[in-house]
Amino acid sequence: EYSGVVYPVVITRKRMKNIQYRIKDNVFLISAPRLASRAYIFKGLEKFAPKLIKKSIKHNPYCSDGVYIFGEKYPFNIINIDNREIDLSFSDNLKETLSSLLLDYIKEKVEYYSQIMGIIDAYKVKVRDTKTRLGSNSRKTKTLAFAYSLVHFSKEIIDSVVVHELAHCKVFNHSKEFYDVVYLYCPNYNILRKKLIHSEFK
Repeated sequence: EYSGVVYPVVITRKRMKNIQYRIKDNVFLISAPRLASRAYIFKGLEKFAPKLIKKSIKHNPYCSDGVYIFGEKYPFNIINIDNREIDLSFSDNLKETLSSLLLDYIKEKVEYYSQIMGIIDAYKVKVRDTKTRLGSNSRKTKTLAFAYSLVHFSKEIIDSVVVHELAHCKVFNHSKEFYDVVYLYCPNYNILRKKLIHSEFK
């Protein structure tokens, strides 16, 4: 039990030296050496549980009274974003509307960062409703694709993903050389990346 919430715990005994703690779907999954005592396992769980729970929390961009767009919460009403009037009360075409808004913003940022990063090739830009990847760079088709879910995050966070994908035009892996390029154009990339992972929209 932690902060009034009861979490199921599954312990798997294995041939291993150290205990491994993780949480998935609000269930603690523990891999432990065969001879580790239950008391010792739970002593470690008490130590690591708060951090694991905090890391596992995913915030929902849709609330009963509004939705997060570019890191700000807007009511389900007629609003104005980037000189565009958007009616959030029509849920039927909300995703299509927000995809269009995100696409316009990212196209602008791809053009901006391409210039300052010295990227000559023109890339097509797409927004897709993907669950696993926030962005991708296809050198073969010269296409940059970005996840629809980015529309909920602040523009600074979105920019960090744009820089990440454009950096692949220079270094097509995740080596130190690649991250040197990323940090050159986005010095606080590590902070913004953590916000993405933990669904901190602003």
